[in-house]
Amino acid sequence: METKEYIGHGTLHNEWNIIDVVLDVDKMMPHTFTYEGKRYLKVSVAARKERSKFGATHTVYLRPKAGPTVAAKPPAPKKKARKAKA
Repeated sequence: METKEYIGHGTLHNEWNIIDVVLDVDKMMPHTFTYEGKRYLKVSVAARKERSKFGATHTVYLRPKAGPTVAAKPPAPKKKARKAKA
């Protein structure tokens, strides 16, 4: 089972379909990565089952990185059908 690291919370805006989020910068910095010279952070935002005591309707978390990916085994070549002898 995956362990999620919670790094913030969010609240659905009353008038628009916008979720305002607050993130803990100290928790997220070790999880940034560089791609083509730019730094990124990938997070997941999920609705909470119930509002928090502070009114948060969403939570923001990091999912653990998967281990090295294993290339899929290519399909075996199909055997040629033999012609029936007449």
